[in-house]
Amino acid sequence: MMTSKDGLYNLKTVKDQANANNAVAAINADFFSWDGTGFGYPIGFTMKDGEVTSSAYYKNATKDTMATFLLDAKNSPLYKYMKMESATISNGNGESIDVAEINKISGDYLTPVIFTPEFNSTSPGNSKLWDMVEFVVEDGKLKEVRDCKVGATIPKDGYVICARLDN
Repeated sequence: MMTSKDGLYNLKTVKDQANANNAVAAINADFFSWDGTGFGYPIGFTMKDGEVTSSAYYKNATKDTMATFLLDAKNSPLYKYMKMESATISNGNGESIDVAEINKISGDYLTPVIFTPEFNSTSPGNSKLWDMVEFVVEDGKLKEVRDCKVGATIPKDGYVICARLDN
């Protein structure tokens, strides 16, 4: 899977991505939520080198809406309706949190969202919601809690969890 070298959020044309990756051929294989300024994110499920880079389309949880094309470990093709019913992050103390999505902009962040380095160099922060709280996790440890601030730098060996204050 090719994406912009600047992350999933920084959309580039298929031609630009193919040129940057010295690809012989390239196919635009996903729909994107586009904000009209060159930023957005893939609507569907994406995976690269065995790691989930973007969670499944939320409507797939109740109805097979958007299918995904995958290659398994033997490069055999799979065509399925991927679902992300829930993801949970837990610490060594038995505490856990359910996460709604991975690398997707949310309209309300009423359920936490994880942003990994594949998304962008920074998290969304309070760009649209003044009461955003972010938890910066690096090397499996909570590094910083950010309350109502601009986006945090996403650690290369970590992630940022974004949620609203009420959660």
